[in-house]
Amino acid sequence: MSSDNNNNKESNPDEETAADKLSYLLDHGIEVSTPEEREADRRANASSVAPIFLQLSKLDRSESAGENEDGGIQFVLIPHDDCKPMSTVTIPASFLKEHRGDAIPSFVKPYFAADRRSVDAGLLQAQATKHFASGRGIKGADGKFVDTSKISTSAMNEVAAAGSVETFCLTHPADTNKHTGVYIHLDEVGMLKKLPVNKRAGAIGGACGYNPAPIFYGDVFVGRTKTKPRMTNVDFVAGIDTDGSAEWMRRAVSENLTWQQTMNEATGKSSEQLKQMEQPAHAGTEGSVAQESNFSWTQDEEEIEIIIPISDSGIDKKNLKVVYRPRIVTVSYQGETIVRLDLFESVDVDSCTWTLNNDKTKVVITCEKADAKIWPRIGS
Repeated sequence: MSSDNNNNKESNPDEETAADKLSYLLDHGIEVSTPEEREADRRANASSVAPIFLQLSKLDRSESAGENEDGGIQFVLIPHDDCKPMSTVTIPASFLKEHRGDAIPSFVKPYFAADRRSVDAGLLQAQATKHFASGRGIKGADGKFVDTSKISTSAMNEVAAAGSVETFCLTHPADTNKHTGVYIHLDEVGMLKKLPVNKRAGAIGGACGYNPAPIFYGDVFVGRTKTKPRMTNVDFVAGIDTDGSAEWMRRAVSENLTWQQTMNEATGKSSEQLKQMEQPAHAGTEGSVAQESNFSWTQDEEEIEIIIPISDSGIDKKNLKVVYRPRIVTVSYQGETIVRLDLFESVDVDSCTWTLNNDKTKVVITCEKADAKIWPRIGS
């Protein structure tokens, strides 16, 4: 028997090598779509309900979707609505068998695809242009940055309809955490869909050392992935692992700093270069003033402040008119419209005020946001 087995191996060296290579790639988190996995996804798409909705339906019926049954893996749903609790969800063992490596993105993809909201064309254009200009865009096969502002809204909506998952690393795998990282999985086009800000997810990101704290849009999922000896998901439980005193969160800042220093040494980046690569402050926050064509503005979660130059010779209040609507601010002087601003979100009209700066050349408008959150931009 031993001789026959050896003969079989020798007669199919290429097939064995391909299988070994595929296994290595999958175990190390490289996304490879095999015919078997494509068939599994086809069967899942053909079924009336995706596995994740079967799990979440248990939450709606006040049943436990987080019990680790039959070798499944637990992870956490954090709704954007603070009134809704964080919940533990389980990936069934049958799904894990068909999806090796980090299975969470494949499992939650139908959840994001179910949100049929269209991408905001203006926001898509603005964000794509900004990323291309800053050199933070996508590189093509030739190594040059692709001008993503050329991507059509219809093409982006097709991506959104199919479900697109972005993975954000909260803490990097390291020796100190037994090569286990924690990741947020979110709708990749959530901002372009103008989904609500997820404050609790952002607070967790801030607790992990990101400054400023990242902004996540819509509902998100948080899971844990072990990278050695092979990539696989491990349990992450609501109420235990989402608590601010959880051990992984208390270690996250130092582990992320160590990871960054290691990357610095590996890439030869200087401290100044690394500083330039840090996450930038959101528009109009962290003491930065966002400059538009004919006004400037700042914001925090509660308010926006708009500063509009009117007259170098001084403003006559009698000729100044400021009109507030929930999504529009209009400023006129001497019968001429200076600024008509369509706002990104609504403001509380009754709480809006204006005053003049010290030399009376500019009008300073303060508006309280109807929904306390950071805006990615001021205009709609």
